Amino acid sequence: MPDTAAARELFNRSRAPEIAASVDDRLVREPCRSDRFAQFGDADTVLLVAGDQEERAVELALAYGVAWADGRRLLLALPERFRTATAQRIPWLRSAARPTLWLHDGRRAVPAPERSREDTVAAVTASLGGSTPEDEFRRAATALHLRERSDWVTELVDLATRDDRLDPAHTQSERSWHHRGQRVLSVVRTSGGVRVRAGIHHSADPERNTWAVDGPLSAAELGGIREVVDAAIASRSSGDDPAVRRDDEHLLQAVLRRSPAVVGIEQQAMREVPAWRPTDTTRGWARGYVDLVGLDGNGDVLVTETKLEKNADPLFLLQGLDYLVWAQAYRSALTGRLGAADGARIRLALVVGARSDGAPHLPAYTRALAAALDDDVPWTARVVRGWAEPDPRPVGEPLDLLP
Repeated sequence: MPDTAAARELFNRSRAPEIAASVDDRLVREPCRSDRFAQFGDADTVLLVAGDQEERAVELALAYGVAWADGRRLLLALPERFRTATAQRIPWLRSAARPTLWLHDGRRAVPAPERSREDTVAAVTASLGGSTPEDEFRRAATALHLRERSDWVTELVDLATRDDRLDPAHTQSERSWHHRGQRVLSVVRTSGGVRVRAGIHHSADPERNTWAVDGPLSAAELGGIREVVDAAIASRSSGDDPAVRRDDEHLLQAVLRRSPAVVGIEQQAMREVPAWRPTDTTRGWARGYVDLVGLDGNGDVLVTETKLEKNADPLFLLQGLDYLVWAQAYRSALTGRLGAADGARIRLALVVGARSDGAPHLPAYTRALAAALDDDVPWTARVVRGWAEPDPRPVGEPLDLLP
């Protein structure tokens, strides 16, 4: 079986010209800035062709194409089974920048059915397989409860709750607490009891610093857990291990949750909100997590997507757009959870965490996509500084993403 690079070279050389000809036989091959795609064009049109070998990276074609079109009409020819994310995003671009989507079977391309914005919102709901957004959100966003076993760890939980160094980060599967965005304490149900895990949660050693609990924690167990948690806090804050003590997106998100007003959220800030986002895969949808959701000063729902300045992710803006569409589909669930008014609007906030002064460095795709968004898409952008200090004092200010 050929590797991806070989499959890509074969597709771009032998299959892509045939597909391009089925779209418009007047287009000629052009140099492409990414070997993921084959490019064809003329004075007025540019076409990017992607093969199956790219799998979910097919979604990069939209970001690249918008940035590279340079005033020409953009066409995208994508594999029929890898098109969900791209089809969901196109309707939210202004008409002059909106590409025409074609779908191919490896030989010939046909025009994709056009989607409206209403279609994209309905597609989110349709992906739930008969469940309603309200029911699905209630299940996904309701944290684990230990039921009758809660009393076994009540003293530990009370200590964690009172410790201002820790932030609650409970999920469906565990009760957990983080320090500066790093998980340092978790509690889960087991078949016969409860399992407590303390310290930095290294995935390579999941049994390290764990306690199997089948009754109330003893004073010795509680003391041992607290000692390991304290050591993990010190390691995250001032330790020597760069894999633990680092200024990552988890830290940025944790700081913003403690100071949500920095990004415009006034109340009811929820972090790591379970959502659904489209992917250019055969399944079409994947679980995602919105960095921060809450109400702004107007009482509108603000959905945030965060990235570090050094993260050159070309999909930053498009991922934020995905969550904006998801929030439209989940309007009732979100406004109910947040206590928002029936007429509350839903807005997107793109947040960049920067370490330096001046304009943050962002990939060209972000600015090109910002310019391509339709005028009535409700979004804003902010840059946040001061979040990575030992004693974070974050400051946010508006960020102009337009080129």
